[in-house]
Amino acid sequence: MPELHEPGHAAVVVGRWVRFGRSSFHALVQRLLQSWAARSLQVGALCTLVDVTVVVLLVRGLKIPTPLGSAAGVAVGSTLAFVLNRRFAFRDKSSPVAPQAFRYALTTLGAIAIHAPLVGILVDRLGVDLVVAKLMADVLVFSVGQLLLLRFLVFRKSPAVRQRHGDHAETGS
Repeated sequence: MPELHEPGHAAVVVGRWVRFGRSSFHALVQRLLQSWAARSLQVGALCTLVDVTVVVLLVRGLKIPTPLGSAAGVAVGSTLAFVLNRRFAFRDKSSPVAPQAFRYALTTLGAIAIHAPLVGILVDRLGVDLVVAKLMADVLVFSVGQLLLLRFLVFRKSPAVRQRHGDHAETGS
């Protein structure tokens, strides 16, 4: 490395900082992609596709009323989401299923009670396209709030697991 007063010193220092920044950014991105939140959002994307397919088939194909079709789509997508979130996103294979399923059903029923009428209003009263309305309602109802309810209410870690892992148990994988 050139001496502090020699030409080129600043370039060497800047080069090292840039490499450090790139590797740190890469490590941060990798950690975020491997987090429970990223895994749960991936599950959500897949289940939204299933959900929207059910809604379109029921409402456009079978002419079922929009709120009812929307509720059925959420029920199917949410059932799949529970299974995939439990196994893949939160990697919880040791907790009893029944209490988690009960908490999940309660949070999902609450979400459906808001989501179904919202889709109905957007489509039937405001003339928004069904798929667009469905996705708008999904973002409003199921994004941040539902994600946090899943982590800290439905798939919460047991006190023994939190104690074993220290204070980081709720934020880790």
